[in-house]
Amino acid sequence: YLMIDVANNFGYDKEDWDVRLKWFQDNEPHLESLLNQADEPALYFASVKAYRDVQKGLPIGYTVGLDATSSGLQILACLTGDRSAAELCNVVDTGHRQDAYTNIYNLMLQRSGGNAKINRTDTKQAIMTAFYCSTAMPKKIFGEGELLALFYDILKEFCPAAWELNETMKDLWNPTAYSHNWVLPDNFHVQTKVMDTFTDRVIFDEAPLDVSFKINRPMPEGRSLGANMTHSIDGMIVREIVRRCSYD
Repeated sequence: YLMIDVANNFGYDKEDWDVRLKWFQDNEPHLESLLNQADEPALYFASVKAYRDVQKGLPIGYTVGLDATSSGLQILACLTGDRSAAELCNVVDTGHRQDAYTNIYNLMLQRSGGNAKINRTDTKQAIMTAFYCSTAMPKKIFGEGELLALFYDILKEFCPAAWELNETMKDLWNPTAYSHNWVLPDNFHVQTKVMDTFTDRVIFDEAPLDVSFKINRPMPEGRSLGANMTHSIDGMIVREIVRRCSYD
């Protein structure tokens, strides 16, 4: 895992495990000379130092970092039993390390005949926010024409149940509620207050000035439930991991 961590920090974090290990083994004698080429130089330096200390038999106390791959989509895929979505984000083993953002980006390029003026970074932002019930970011990135329609068609085709749950969460909004509450399987009680923006006009230096701040009051509609639900389950997963790691 130290070898994988070094490869990750150099820039191989989206490759299969064996590709990362082979890169490390090929470059192990001269890792220090590659510092200026690393995607994450500081992290790369720390991981190489930890590896060298282990070679010397020194205790390191070093924490290896392994990121989730599209964790929001992973949770939605698990909740709905959506195998297609699960294959996109490594919930089930397809034989290779999948990257949902790159996969969807490539699908958009293919289906637009290569004419879509998009990049992976922007597409990733659109996917992440779309699965948190946002419509503003996808519109900002893809406009409001055929490209946006293609984006949603692909999400519905390759993440059908996950996307349906995402859409359903918007319909659960209670326009009279001061907060939305639910209880997780580990008996953690979630309370998310409804915070609306209130604007008041004041006079400052003999001129009118609008001051905005948040107040707890019902809102006729909102899009935060999907994101809050997913994040609450993410938190439960962390608590469950900690409980198991702490078990004697």
